[in-house]
Amino acid sequence: MAVTSTHAQLIAEAEDKLKIAEIKLSEIERLKAMEKSVRNEVATLTEQLNKLKTEAEFYDAKVPYKKEAGPSAASLAHAGKGYNDSDADTSPRVAAAPAPAPTHFKAPLDLLKTPAETKEDNRKKRIKALVKKIGQVEALKKKDMADLDADGKAKLASEKALREELSALEAGKEYEQEDVETVMLPTDGAEKEKLIKGIKKKLQQIDALKAKGGPLDAEAKAKVESEHRLLTQLSALEKGEVAAHIGAAPEPDLTEQLMKERTDVNRKLKTLNDKLAAIEKLKGESRKLDATEKDKISQEQALKSDKGAAERILGDINKREQARVDARLNLGNDKKKKNKN
Repeated sequence: MAVTSTHAQLIAEAEDKLKIAEIKLSEIERLKAMEKSVRNEVATLTEQLNKLKTEAEFYDAKVPYKKEAGPSAASLAHAGKGYNDSDADTSPRVAAAPAPAPTHFKAPLDLLKTPAETKEDNRKKRIKALVKKIGQVEALKKKDMADLDADGKAKLASEKALREELSALEAGKEYEQEDVETVMLPTDGAEKEKLIKGIKKKLQQIDALKAKGGPLDAEAKAKVESEHRLLTQLSALEKGEVAAHIGAAPEPDLTEQLMKERTDVNRKLKTLNDKLAAIEKLKGESRKLDATEKDKISQEQALKSDKGAAERILGDINKREQARVDARLNLGNDKKKKNKN
């Protein structure tokens, strides 16, 4: 994968996330070191709380609070003193001060969250960051391309990945970044036209190779395999994009693949049959054959062997096509059965 400023940005973000994770890990280790003392504190406070609750329940049920009275008249008379209402203790009673509220250990808020809550928080933070970056990209798109530096063009090139990630996160899905190569494209009009012309020429050569059929040498095979890359660049250039994002070539549709293989084999069989028919005609000549004609006749056995191999390949293609059709029919029958049930 080519290293671009987009990768540098992703690396910087990954490093920031790593630092945050290391800080969290350090906090976890610090709390683990406190575990024993915190457990002892919890046990002591639990025991104290249970004792206080028991005592409160006992006194609430057995000894309800009563206002204290002054000395009775009988007790005063017994002491040889006169008694009247003015001797009663009428001073106001002061309520006992309430017991201080117990202190509680306060854990960091993040550690009280469930993994699902933490994951959701991270998702929302990432969405917010992506929206901000896409806003920066939109602002850059309003500027003249000629005025953008390499960093600005790299930000524009990252738009596709940013929007794909945002779309996935907003749908509640995990975002898996595709292994994509980013190729920066020219913004100058003349350079763009020159590149487009060169790509179209290469695509014409590839079409010619594919139409030719038969085995390809290493160089021709490499040209055909570059088709997806060239098409991706051409599409980006025609859309006026500053970069082409080249991922893995899509898997060919089985129907199209079988059709292409059958076309190639039939073309080869036609060529072989034409050559064998020409040989049969030469063999029927009564005149003396020249060296070139004799050489053609000498190739008859090899041509028949090639024809047999091509016919076997065609038979294999037909079997694969039949298997594909049968699979689709069985799938359709299964769906009908489910609908009936």
